[in-house]
Amino acid sequence: MSVSGQAVLHNLSSNEGQLTDYFINKLATILITSEIELREDRIISRQRFLELAEIIESLCPSGREGPCWFIGSKSIVKGAKTCNRGKLWDAYCNLRRMLRTTGIIKSRKSRTASTEGTEFFIFFLIFVLSD
Repeated sequence: MSVSGQAVLHNLSSNEGQLTDYFINKLATILITSEIELREDRIISRQRFLELAEIIESLCPSGREGPCWFIGSKSIVKGAKTCNRGKLWDAYCNLRRMLRTTGIIKSRKSRTASTEGTEFFIFFLIFVLSD
């Protein structure tokens, strides 16, 4: 077990089953990191987020009103959707951002397609303006 994991467990036992805000975030980071390491595509499904949130809440209730670990997107009035949010989602987004900036995973956006279109447009303009 990592030092961070031991610190979370110590905080949990010393605070009568309640985690402080710092250790709630630390636990989310530890869980998301271990989940990402298990998956080759580095993507966690919505169902897995819900399972993790349910397991965590049953083991160490946060003492807050409503779920704080993961709130999935839902349809609300007039078909508008709310965004995913919660401690697990924040940790997931932060870790994915770090993995993208280091080049371990690629962005889902196709950057080469947009630059190829721009280069074609520039050549087209040069051709038209040169006549």
